[in-house]
Amino acid sequence: MRLSGKTVLVTGAGTGIGEAVVRRFVAEGAAIVAACSAAGRS
Repeated sequence: MRLSGKTVLVTGAGTGIGEAVVRRFVAEGAAIVAACSAAGRS
């Protein structure tokens, strides 16, 4: 776990590349702060 003990801010975390980044960072042990501005869009 290379990111153990680290906190990461990911923008665009709700979909696409941002979501994939979140999943990878969690797998590497990071704590995540996820931001997504697309909430409520249809």
